Amino acid sequence: MILLFWIRFCQYEIQIEKLEQILADAALLLQQAGADFLVLCTNTMHKVAPVIESATQIPLLHIADPTAHAIKQAGYKRVHDAF
Repeated sequence: MILLFWIRFCQYEIQIEKLEQILADAALLLQQAGADFLVLCTNTMHKVAPVIESATQIPLLHIADPTAHAIKQAGYKRVHDAF
């Protein structure tokens, strides 16, 4: 089963503390609904990953972890935006 919780961030003032609480509450709802793990489908909100992880008992799969692993495996020492 896949559970989704969609948040329209544009409707909130950009206050990181408020967004942390919104995402932590959403993560708890997903956990209570039976989710085995969490995935954030946004790069920016990974800044609040520690808050989400401390609020729940299920793992948060972080997009940066496999990306960093692949970069290290490829032997790259520096990554930059070419665009």
